[in-house]
Amino acid sequence: MWYQHEMVDPAAKRPGHFCIRRVGGRDYEIVRTDAPEAGAEPLEAARAAQYEAEWPAWRVDQIDRRLAEIDGLRSRPGGAIALAMAAGNPPPAEDVARLAGLEAEADTLRIERAALLGAGP
Repeated sequence: MWYQHEMVDPAAKRPGHFCIRRVGGRDYEIVRTDAPEAGAEPLEAARAAQYEAEWPAWRVDQIDRRLAEIDGLRSRPGGAIALAMAAGNPPPAEDVARLAGLEAEADTLRIERAALLGAGP
């Protein structure tokens, strides 16, 4: 599915097309077609194949970045829990819940990362 955005005069609007008025009195017509313009298809197919080939490495990089963030985020609730337990107090419920959420997210990301690298869960 391809979408083409054109600036149009409202009087020249074609039937079946959407016109969205923007600030400043400019109108944009959104034209929906099922195929790209002639001549653009091989380039789009090549670009799609390139994105598909590069996507796993890109996603693994994104997962690694998020896992590093999670490691940093775990220190605050983990420290609060350890401090409370060392003092003989129950740990704060919101810190326990936050830590559990971070651990669950990290586990999910590790499984996805392993699947992308072909190592299995």
